[in-house]
Amino acid sequence: LTALLGGSSQTYNFVYLGLLLFNLYFLFLVFLNYFNLSILSACAGGLVFLLAGFHTSNITNILVLPYTFFPFLLHSTLRLQEKGSVGRFLCCVLAHIFVLSPMFPPSTIFTFIFVYGCGVLVHWRQSSQSFFSALYSFWRVGASGLVALFILSPIIVPTVLSWFYLETFAHY
Repeated sequence: LTALLGGSSQTYNFVYLGLLLFNLYFLFLVFLNYFNLSILSACAGGLVFLLAGFHTSNITNILVLPYTFFPFLLHSTLRLQEKGSVGRFLCCVLAHIFVLSPMFPPSTIFTFIFVYGCGVLVHWRQSSQSFFSALYSFWRVGASGLVALFILSPIIVPTVLSWFYLETFAHY
């Protein structure tokens, strides 16, 4: 987006603030619709999301990109578990692509664990369905993650292979 709009530092700041507002909107939807919080509590949660120390200290770093997009991923995950449709599945795939595309393993893995954990807890709390129904809805979300991995595989596979050759994983 920054390159398409001119490539300057002002454009980058504008695009990044737009992405933050985009994800803040989805965070408010999650807080209001799924966690049943008040508007004041949702605003406070949004403020914590925007001013968290990890986020502000790494604002231009690849570490923070999965954190930036986790509200979009969480909302699409919860919507897909609520009622599956083709549009919601594609939205969830798009959310997975945004989170997977930076490819920094610790941040991405932590983001997925948090999102899937919240998704399972919210789904079990809101429904009185059987274990197999919850497992099926969780499988739909996992399938969207697999489709996103398949779409990004021309980028991810060479990158992951280079990590093994350069012994990048030795640090983790």
